[in-house]
Amino acid sequence: MENERNGLSFRDVWYLLKKYLILELAIIVAAVAIGAAYSVLRRDVFRAEINVMIQAKLDQGGENTLNNVPYTNYYIENICDFFSTDIVTARASEKCGDVVSGKAVGTTSEENKWIVSVRYSDYSPDDAKKKLLAVIEAAEELAQMTDDSGEYVYFQGYVKLPVLGEAKVVPVNSTFKTVLISGIAGIVLALAVAFIMYYANDKITQVERIETITGKKNIQTITLEKKKRGSTEEIDRTGFNLEKLAETLVFLKDGEKEKVCQIQSSINGEGKSTVAANLSIALGRIRKKTLVIECDFRKPTIHRYFRIEKALGMTDYFKGDKTFSEVVKKTDFENVDIITCGERFDNPAIIFMSGKFGALIQNARENYDFVILDCPPAGLVTEYMAISPFTDFTVLVVGCDKVSSVGLKNTVADLKASGVDIVGTVFNFAPERRNNAYYYYGEKTEGKAETAQ
Repeated sequence: MENERNGLSFRDVWYLLKKYLILELAIIVAAVAIGAAYSVLRRDVFRAEINVMIQAKLDQGGENTLNNVPYTNYYIENICDFFSTDIVTARASEKCGDVVSGKAVGTTSEENKWIVSVRYSDYSPDDAKKKLLAVIEAAEELAQMTDDSGEYVYFQGYVKLPVLGEAKVVPVNSTFKTVLISGIAGIVLALAVAFIMYYANDKITQVERIETITGKKNIQTITLEKKKRGSTEEIDRTGFNLEKLAETLVFLKDGEKEKVCQIQSSINGEGKSTVAANLSIALGRIRKKTLVIECDFRKPTIHRYFRIEKALGMTDYFKGDKTFSEVVKKTDFENVDIITCGERFDNPAIIFMSGKFGALIQNARENYDFVILDCPPAGLVTEYMAISPFTDFTVLVVGCDKVSSVGLKNTVADLKASGVDIVGTVFNFAPERRNNAYYYYGEKTEGKAETAQ
């Protein structure tokens, strides 16, 4: 389950590539342009390279006229380093009449191999070759230098450095190679930026994305605007019609067996309570006797939609002060009753885990066709874990531009871990456009749904 919460599927990666395509292309184009500009503005660098055989022996004559293998192997690394020393580059500068830099000298050798590749880099191919040969000649002369007593100055034996073949000169950085590297770097950077944006603030704005994450059909998409009165925004409390959602639930669920539905969301502000209120109204209009139970003790709001006081509710039933019938309140809508949460309760999970709550749900099952539970957001608190065993199915409300992809994925994983049956989703606060309301049956409607009467 932890992998389901944190991992990225192939669909997630494909979604990232599509959603941030323009940004990704811009980064890649910018990287290629920078690489191309650098290739045009930089000075060309050329590298001259030649193979040199290292021949080392203890003296120039006598019995040691051939290579002394142990001696050569022992000093081969020292000889390679010798090429770039100041004493060698200074002698090479005298020979070629130009400045020779030790930083431009490089060698490559393999273990127990006497052939060493020596190279020199410069801005001119001719200078690179000239200085390379000067370095090798200077190194050989200095390696064979002796003092007044006849002892070798820099090594304990005689060193000879014959070249093998001709020096080859090649450009170090071609334009194609630079642009190719820049393009690859741009692709990596573009993907990194897309992943950072995904985990930092990738808000859900599309039905397709909801269906990909949840693996469920989006039952209905709602375009709901806030009405403004003066400078104060008021919630359009029962201003849209959810008959399609209600009909889908009736179609999918047998009212005699599965009738308790919890309305869930990931965070506050996704319109969960508004959907719960309007769904109950829609069920009532198609002659389904419906009870709404306010289970969000931390932020109770659904009672406001029906203009009913929250006092005298579930807490009174839990304490044994009132019976089931005494806490049920009539609303102004046909076939719709409500049980409010009642007075504030510091630890509402105690209520949901009690036998009293189970008895209340059982009474509701016996007296109503559908029971709608307005639950606290699953992404914020864990009360759903105590409520879920008493429910038959769940409708998950997803607010447009409210919750991130990661947040929704985590909510779905948590609900599934609790054994919740997510029957479908409702996409809320969708931007108003033509043919934007998609239903489970595949139907479409234009514009906003009609206002409930």
